[in-house]
Amino acid sequence: MRISYDISQLEKIIENIYCLTGVSLLILDADRNCLASRENKYDYCARLQEIESKERCAQCDVLLLDKCTKTLKLEKHICHEGLYDSAFPIIKNNLVVGYVLMGRVRSEQSPDKNDPLYNKLPFMTEKQLFALYGLIPTILFSKAIEMKSESLEEEIVSFIENNLQEDLSIK
Repeated sequence: MRISYDISQLEKIIENIYCLTGVSLLILDADRNCLASRENKYDYCARLQEIESKERCAQCDVLLLDKCTKTLKLEKHICHEGLYDSAFPIIKNNLVVGYVLMGRVRSEQSPDKNDPLYNKLPFMTEKQLFALYGLIPTILFSKAIEMKSESLEEEIVSFIENNLQEDLSIK
């Protein structure tokens, strides 16, 4: 099975999501290579990482992706600065074809800070965040990521595997 990523389509979609929400998004392939990204322009996190360690945030992302890979569902946490970060798998034909990393979002649980960059980060209620989580896979992956069979043999094997519970016949 070959996976086809339409990078320009992915970039347009995440730019539109960013324009509406201000939320930072990264789209990764199945091997966790970055395909497209849109970072928040009010980069509180970049400034913080200059003071602290970049590895701390990168390690949190890896742990979040590892958990997402294990559970095959949305995983989220609130980082040490009180910001929502989340990861969820992109699944097509029962196969993980990529991941979405989304973050740098203030919520009701975020602390109040007297910091202009922090306060410019997007704010979303948990209800808004979950609505966004529900929309992104539909918006993002309807045509931007496609599965393509390498051969007729692979299509037949895939059909049989996906329909084992059915009464299969030569027809």
